[in-house]
Amino acid sequence: GGWDPAKALPCKTTASAFPVWTSEIVKVLAGTKVEFKIVIGPEASVAGKRWEGGDNRIVTPQTAADGQVLAVTCEWEVQ
Repeated sequence: GGWDPAKALPCKTTASAFPVWTSEIVKVLAGTKVEFKIVIGPEASVAGKRWEGGDNRIVTPQTAADGQVLAVTCEWEVQ
């Protein structure tokens, strides 16, 4: 999303999965540094959205076989 909440990757949950939220799969090349933060708020508007505090989260997958999926899990404001 380029740090623009309006372009953020949306996460979804269901009554049976809550409090776990998931997003679509994001394709990243091995060795690519990915920085992100969690932002919460109303989906329909940028107003009222809130970024988590602290440093950016960083994930750098080191190796990946074709089609391999790396699951990244995190909790709000838990680094």
